[in-house]
Amino acid sequence: MKVYIDPRTEYRYTSFYRLGLYKLLGEDKIIYSVKPFEDLKITNASQYGCGMEVVFDNENGKITKVYFDIKDVAEIEKDKYKKRDKNFENESHKAKKKYGQNFLNDSSLLDEILNVANIDKETEVLEIGPGLGFLTEKLIENSKFLTAFEIDDDLIPFLSKKFENKQNFELIHQDFMEADLKTFFENKKDVKVVANIPYYITSPIINKLLEYRENIDEIYLMVQKEVAERIASKPHSKNMSLLTHAVQFYAETEYLFTVPKEKFDPVPKVDSAFLGIKILKNKKYESQISEEKYFKYLKEAFSNKRKSISNNLSNLGFSKDFVKECLKKVGKTELSRAEEFSVQGFIDFIGILEG
Repeated sequence: MKVYIDPRTEYRYTSFYRLGLYKLLGEDKIIYSVKPFEDLKITNASQYGCGMEVVFDNENGKITKVYFDIKDVAEIEKDKYKKRDKNFENESHKAKKKYGQNFLNDSSLLDEILNVANIDKETEVLEIGPGLGFLTEKLIENSKFLTAFEIDDDLIPFLSKKFENKQNFELIHQDFMEADLKTFFENKKDVKVVANIPYYITSPIINKLLEYRENIDEIYLMVQKEVAERIASKPHSKNMSLLTHAVQFYAETEYLFTVPKEKFDPVPKVDSAFLGIKILKNKKYESQISEEKYFKYLKEAFSNKRKSISNNLSNLGFSKDFVKECLKKVGKTELSRAEEFSVQGFIDFIGILEG
């Protein structure tokens, strides 16, 4: 247990409280620091009056703020504080923009995440970017084993200390995008991935995970809302894109729930969403067509979204008239565009094109 005391408090009013804390916990556990109290409107001792603000940190993730008042006022004088619900752990580590860090700060989301991801004591989990360990702690408690990749040098000591007694947890200090997953996934099957990932590398992370779909069962990611809508979109939707097909060729996707931007610290500019990606273990589409062939046609079909498929596929040597005839055979009009196709529909279309 460590106790943080705001040094701006009046000693003459709070000496009894301080002496009691010294006797109870020892002087080495008492830390005078303004940092945990930066969200206060108070700037000097006189504004504290007869009170003292204290933070109790049990060093295992539990933070408690207490306001002592010599007048024995039961309620905290709420008008002295900004109306912010900030986790003290977040105050001690400033999120780094270069890593795209936005830490979850609402514990009510954790049970919902565990529920939709169906995490239990038989589940082996991979987490990318544990951050302050908010979600990590729940994953450790509810899974068989958790492995977490963390790139931030400053977070490693904190996470190592926080979970030092957890036998079913391994922390890997490495950039996930540079990790040798072939070695990691050796002798592993049906792993679930659960993570709040940096938005700016969403596609690269998903692509890397899909490379190891033989070892992964399901993927659950917190991503930008717009990206989740695209990945989980259906044919004829304006969100249907090359990324949609790139994921749905290998997996079933589902937009699970929206997460308002206020649930993160620092608050991002846009809302997020929790996305589910379930690997198609039966290789439903891979068994019908090679990846190379499918994506060769797909990239050309989406090369110019303003143009029809008959125009875009001319780059592969097909005449517009021929493509239009093939479109009619799959129930499409000659002006059809790529976003109108499902994965299966596009496979059928390629089959007709190649005769």
